[in-house]
Amino acid sequence: MCTKHRPYFVYYLTNIQPITFGVMHVPSTVVQVRMDESLRADATSVAEQLGLDLPTAIRVFLKKMVAERAVPFPLSLPCEGGTAGDGLSAMYELGRQAAADGVADMTLEEIEAEISDVRSERAARRA
Repeated sequence: MCTKHRPYFVYYLTNIQPITFGVMHVPSTVVQVRMDESLRADATSVAEQLGLDLPTAIRVFLKKMVAERAVPFPLSLPCEGGTAGDGLSAMYELGRQAAADGVADMTLEEIEAEISDVRSERAARRA
């Protein structure tokens, strides 16, 4: 019996011994992908940290894509002079700072009033 495939077992209540119906073989196909060696090494490292090999990680991605009928993560172009990740990180950091300063739940009116006060103070210092 091939050790790569696990047999399917049926258990009877009166008999604890498994009865093997055989190994289920699913028709498969080979997909070849060209990529940089460094990308393959990095992806293999991440997959191994997750307890997967690279082909299994790729199958997981493809199954998720089929289930969602879409690429399972957002695709977008980065902003000029930065990446989308940089913008998202900056937004989260501003949110953390606002929460730490106790202003995360301010209304639009409160924000506008605070801006107006700061502008008035600047104008008074210039005069």
